[in-house]
Amino acid sequence: MAKLSELWRRTVFSFRRGKMDRELAEEMRQHVELKARKNMAAGMAEEEARYAAQRQLGNATLLEEEGHATRGFPRMETFLQDVRYGVRMLRKNRGFALVAVLTLALGIGANAAIFSIVYGVLLKPLSYSGGERTLRIWQAVPSSGFTQLGMTQAQLVRLREQSGSLEAVGAYVYRQVTLTNQENAERIRSAFVSAGVFESLGAQPALGRSFQPGDEEPARSQVTVLSYMTWQQRFAGDNNVLGRTMKLNGNLYTIIGVMPAGFRLPEDSGGAQSVEVWNAMPIDTANLNWGSYSFNPVVRMKPGIDLARATSEIQTVFARVRQERPSSAINDPGYSIQVLRLQDDLVSPVRTALWVLLGAVTAVLLIVCANVASLLLARSVTRQKEMAVRSALGASRLRLARQMLTESVLLALLGGAAGLGLAALSLRLILRMAASQVPRLNEVTLNVPVLLFTLAISVIAALFFGMAPAMQAMRQNLNSSLRDQGQGVSSGSAKHRLQRLLTVGEVAMALVLVISAGLLLRSLNRLLAINPGFDPGNVLTAQINLPATQYIDGAHAAGFYDQLIQRVRALPGVTSVAAIGGLPLTGSGGDTVFQIEGRPEGAGPTDSGAHPATNAFGHFYYWPVTANFFSTMRIPLLRGRAIQDSDTAASPPVILINETMARSFFPQGDAVGKRVRLFFSDTKTGPWVQIVGVVGNIPLRQLNEEAQPEAYVPSVQSAVTADWNSPVRTMVVRSTADPMTLINSLRAEVSALDRGVPVSLLQTMDQLLDQSVAQPRFNVVLLGVFAAVSLVLAAIGIYGILSNGVRARTQEIGIRMALGAQPRHIQRMILGQGAVVAVAGVVIGLAAAFGLARLIASLLFQVSTADPPTFSVVPVILMAVALLACYVPARRATRVDPMIALRNE
Repeated sequence: MAKLSELWRRTVFSFRRGKMDRELAEEMRQHVELKARKNMAAGMAEEEARYAAQRQLGNATLLEEEGHATRGFPRMETFLQDVRYGVRMLRKNRGFALVAVLTLALGIGANAAIFSIVYGVLLKPLSYSGGERTLRIWQAVPSSGFTQLGMTQAQLVRLREQSGSLEAVGAYVYRQVTLTNQENAERIRSAFVSAGVFESLGAQPALGRSFQPGDEEPARSQVTVLSYMTWQQRFAGDNNVLGRTMKLNGNLYTIIGVMPAGFRLPEDSGGAQSVEVWNAMPIDTANLNWGSYSFNPVVRMKPGIDLARATSEIQTVFARVRQERPSSAINDPGYSIQVLRLQDDLVSPVRTALWVLLGAVTAVLLIVCANVASLLLARSVTRQKEMAVRSALGASRLRLARQMLTESVLLALLGGAAGLGLAALSLRLILRMAASQVPRLNEVTLNVPVLLFTLAISVIAALFFGMAPAMQAMRQNLNSSLRDQGQGVSSGSAKHRLQRLLTVGEVAMALVLVISAGLLLRSLNRLLAINPGFDPGNVLTAQINLPATQYIDGAHAAGFYDQLIQRVRALPGVTSVAAIGGLPLTGSGGDTVFQIEGRPEGAGPTDSGAHPATNAFGHFYYWPVTANFFSTMRIPLLRGRAIQDSDTAASPPVILINETMARSFFPQGDAVGKRVRLFFSDTKTGPWVQIVGVVGNIPLRQLNEEAQPEAYVPSVQSAVTADWNSPVRTMVVRSTADPMTLINSLRAEVSALDRGVPVSLLQTMDQLLDQSVAQPRFNVVLLGVFAAVSLVLAAIGIYGILSNGVRARTQEIGIRMALGAQPRHIQRMILGQGAVVAVAGVVIGLAAAFGLARLIASLLFQVSTADPPTFSVVPVILMAVALLACYVPARRATRVDPMIALRNE
């Protein structure tokens, strides 16, 4: 040690004189080389020592690089040696191993979690038997704002009669029904389905039978099929349940079947409340309803029929229906029919978002691999002598590279195992957060394909981050390693160039993810800033479900709601109360075709096609409402008057329309005073109804959708003007305090009027508004988390490369400072190197982000894919984070003591 110190003292003296004595340098190198040989020989692994001894004695033949061997260790034994040696090295360096495994677990776990969702939602076949032959049918009327309409009863019946390529045709609609038993009345979710629905989905009852065409006759339609859960919970799995009755909406329904466990209608495959009973849909073939397009179609192709043929036939049948009933044809140059496979239709709203999220976690994994590769390259500095001595003792270059890759695979497998635990935890959180926003999410599990995917990406990741250290091990030799160790590792070495390249890639990918998250966040902010057309603050909503058999008379139901409104209005803190047949943002309500008085039937749209201004027929959604509804919801009245208490069943029928309907069908602004009438079936048409006012738009399903034609009729006139016979209404109660405190009082007032009336779906309008933006918020949260993780990992990568560089260049820095360099010069040098890496990553990342942002264009709302604020602010944030990561190593470099640095070397 004394001799080494003397050599370094003489070396520094020579540097200060401006020259280096060659003999002194050679003497120093030889001394370091001899010391390294002694240290490495003493600490050499047992297998390598025995292998070297056999080589020296000539009793064994070395394994060739191609893996052939005639004598010596068999291939499997050599592999096991590599594994055992790798395990010992990881145990010896527990801190390094722990950091690497946790880092890999983060990247692999995120990929496993998102891939399990992608597989379960997008890739996994539907649970329905032969589900690839099941189709959806949607109709679009763009000029009226309707882009996804179902089918009418007339289209359903004609498609059954005239289709030759479909083996089953059905339709269904969801409804809440009141289940009454001896103890109480409760609301349950049901669906009214036609014959052919279960057959279209390839499902057969586990007990009993499914619906037949005869069950659709109005006189025979009070039959029901139970879900497996309802059968078990309400009937204790009794096999004699067939023929028993259930009281639904005040009517007795006969149980004819039980569906198998796990069966659900397509929309129930999310986290929504499951359907408990399926009731037969009444269809009067002599008086078909052709005005309402609210029935969800589901059809099944015959074996051997392709999608193109089925689509052509469906379009032909629907065209015939339009010719058969011209008044049902919504004239629109953009009218179209879309036929999709059921799985494609179910996942279309989330397909882009899920692929984007999978791409995001792939980028995170690449950043993780780059970080681990940098760690391994930094660690290889301390293993140069080990590799050199092993090479000198007989280990081939291929053997050294294989050893490094074996250790990398061990790290990746440990990280994959830990990542699976992280993925399981993440899935639980995601299921809790977005169960009702992502279809089929309840089917997502860590199944065999996910496990195989995790194993595959673990091995691929190992090859990715282990290749650089392995290639470096193959290039090692004794003399160069000892010479580098003696002279210090220069900042321009190949190893550090590779580390910098990896870090540049990390920064670039992090920038792409942060910009993508920023665009989605900006989009969400724009979405939340939309004026919904009403004031949701301090409004409680509650569905009141009057039994149809007891309140079949409209006047009886109207009397109940009049009394309830008066009683609730008298509650402390209540400022206003009203009732409506549905709610905004829920898609509920009625829909039908209407005719405008004074316009010729069959007239087409205007030349521009922007709106059917001269068309006699149009399509809209409508709701029955009580007086004070618009003031309670604070929906602005634009023209005319609102619905009043004076609009009774005996007064002339009136209707209010929204601004979109007034602009589309009455472009001259003359809607008030005009008359329309609604169509319900072949033989049933409503009376002429006068438009008395125009109100502001409110969203039908989502905040970001274009407003559609909507109308409102007085609740007491709905049975005549709109054929709305349901006595179910939703109360909206505005208060001065927290509306949730009114729940018990509201229940008490309903019970005081009728103990048999259930109250359900209690929530505030703020909660309903939050639910409407749950899916875009889900996208922002997940992508934001991945972006934040990538940003932190990129910062760690920059910190790591500079920190290792400072450590490796301690001698150089000491010499610089001994020769007069100031701390600020050293700090500027280190910060400059980090800034170059960050700037290069930002430039590459910006170029990639401009191109890749188009992939998320469909997820954005009122935000450009080249949004200037996002593309200007995010790089600044990333550069600030990068410089902060550079500061600590730069600060440490300025504290290097020249004498201590040289003495330690």
